[in-house]
Amino acid sequence: TCHVDQGNVKALMHIADKYCIEDIVKHCLQWMQDNFTVGLFYHLLTVQMSHEHFGRLLWNSLLKALRSRRHFALVTADAEEHLEKLPVSF
Repeated sequence: TCHVDQGNVKALMHIADKYCIEDIVKHCLQWMQDNFTVGLFYHLLTVQMSHEHFGRLLWNSLLKALRSRRHFALVTADAEEHLEKLPVSF
C-alpha cells in the first residue's frame, strides 16, 4: 500500500495518471472520501487527468463527496471565495 496525505495526494494522482495505475487513483479517491476537507475538495478540483477514464473517476468522486449534507455545507459555507473558481459544468 502507499501512504496518502494532503501533501502528496495530487502528486500521486498525477503519477498514477501518467503510468495508468487505476488502483492508485482509486486508493487516492477513497482516501479523499475518508478524509474530506474543504481544502482537499478544492485542491483536487484543480487536478487535470490526461486519461479520460481517470478524469471521470475524479469528477464522480468529487460529486459523490457533495452528496453528504455535511460535506456540501462545508464546501458552500464560505462559498464566495471559492465558487467563482468552479468550472461552469460543475
